[in-house]
This record gives sequence, structure tokens and C-alpha cells, in this order.
Amino acid sequence: MTASDDPERKRAHEEQLMAAFAVVLTHPAGFGIELFADLWIEHLEDGRFRVSRQKDDNTVSDEELFDDVREAVSYYLDLRDDLKLGLDYEGEPPRDAQS
Repeated sequence: MTASDDPERKRAHEEQLMAAFAVVLTHPAGFGIELFADLWIEHLEDGRFRVSRQKDDNTVSDEELFDDVREAVSYYLDLRDDLKLGLDYEGEPPRDAQS
């Protein structure tokens, strides 16, 4: 059974991702998180968080701004799920399952 098959495990995994992303995005270094250069989230100099999506023609198609890191991360993760972006959607097993 994978995390996606068990709603309780999936919810716990999403909370772990939310916490990890929040730590990275609020670090003073100004880190951002990108997925396949199609979807990214970053902390802006004005304190807000931007979630952006790139179209096939390399233009930004969607851009949302958030004051709260958890709202931004939630939106990012929901959009990732909607777009089916990630190795988990491409049938690749997670690294910890490849042993």
C-alpha cells in the first residue's frame, strides 16, 4: 500500500511536505522550490510568497501571491496534484522505496 492509497498516510505525508517547504521558504537565504522548471514557489523580498506556473512556450501562465507561507504551499501542492507533475505521477517509485 502506498501513501496515496491510504488517506491517513497521505494526509500525514502532506503535512510533512507542508512543514518542510515552510522551513525552506522562510529561511533567510531566500530559497525557492521548483519542479521541472514548470512550477515554482518563492519567497519575495516584500515578504509575500509567489507560486508561478510556466506554459509550454516559456511564458508564465499563472501567478498567485500569498501573505501566508502555508496558504502558498497548500496552493502549490494542490496545483502540482492538478497538473500531475512529479516522478510519483510518472510511475517512478520514491527513492526510499527503491532499496
